[in-house]
Amino acid sequence: MEKPVFVGVSVGGNLAADLALERPDEYRAVIGVESTMGGNVAQDTATQSDDQSETVISGRSTLNWWHHPRISDDFKYAAMFSMMSPTSPEKYRRETAWKCSQSVPDVFKGDVHYFFFEHDLTGKARYIDTSQVSVYFLTGDSDLAVSLEDTRNLAEQVKGSRFVVMKGLGHFGMSENYDVFKQYLVPILNEIAG
Repeated sequence: MEKPVFVGVSVGGNLAADLALERPDEYRAVIGVESTMGGNVAQDTATQSDDQSETVISGRSTLNWWHHPRISDDFKYAAMFSMMSPTSPEKYRRETAWKCSQSVPDVFKGDVHYFFFEHDLTGKARYIDTSQVSVYFLTGDSDLAVSLEDTRNLAEQVKGSRFVVMKGLGHFGMSENYDVFKQYLVPILNEIAG
């Protein structure tokens, strides 16, 4: 392919930004859907609340949740379901969550590792040159995994990029509600083609 357009969602959304930084001459444009700056996940920590009723765990230990013999695929299903907009059609939300819950445990854990630990554009995003590759970021306003502020922060570091808020969509807009998602994606593709 000659100067293709890369569209990535979630892990692929972070990859879009990485490609814009590392391989700008190979792409006409990158479109990162649900992209983050990365590098903001704490290392292994556990804190106990004052009343000892709850423990909050963050960092690398949470990766074990995605591949552990005591945690079923139902956990993955529920986690993915929670990241979608409640206004998206239920049948598509259920189908999307089911697909995510069926992935090979090591692959899913690897995806999560890249998303939270390996992808880190802190201090580097400003070097993405939009005169070489057009950069677009889209994030749903109902995504619990990637906030609008996460993507806005990244877009502000990439001078010349464009940030679009997708109203009524969550983390998996392309599969949870394609009819709404394409209203945001198609104009950008037309702009790139033009």
